[in-house]
Amino acid sequence: MSDSPPPVSPFSTGHGGSRFELLVASSYVLSLLDHYPARGLDRGEVVSVALQQRNRGFLVDDVVIRGQEDGRTYFLSLQIKHSLTFSDNADFREILAVCWQQFTNGSFNPESDKLGVGISDASHITKVQSHLQELLTWASSNTQHNAFFETVAKFKQKNTFLQLFRSILKDCASRAVTDTEIWQFLKC
Repeated sequence: MSDSPPPVSPFSTGHGGSRFELLVASSYVLSLLDHYPARGLDRGEVVSVALQQRNRGFLVDDVVIRGQEDGRTYFLSLQIKHSLTFSDNADFREILAVCWQQFTNGSFNPESDKLGVGISDASHITKVQSHLQELLTWASSNTQHNAFFETVAKFKQKNTFLQLFRSILKDCASRAVTDTEIWQFLKC
């Protein structure tokens, strides 16, 4: 018997998206069974997939994937939304607030752990695919924040997403968030 608290039911914390949450989790279970890296971690192999892990310290808790490589453990924590608009709205603000809290809580390792939002194809509009995804890829592939910000400044849509993150994260942190912090957050 474990002394750790049981997971929280998706029905008590969500709005009917539990079926979609299970579909997303199932795709990660396939990575676990095939010994492949999880999408979003892209290295090592998946060693566990768990649902509703808030009681175990994960604020981004819908699906938590534990990966391992060379004896090191790392986590991908996903918030699952069947539908999400990536703009200044209550749902997106709430997700970023929880991601920021987990990112800054001290147990999160920005060198290896990742945060994410799993969305359905209905939310995966062209702007998200071509601009937001590329913005996040650029953040993780640049080794210095200055180079990242210089590149993004050249592209209107990507810069619009960057400014959206800057504005919402400022509210989440209750202070101005530095360029380095924004870059590190987007890398994760």
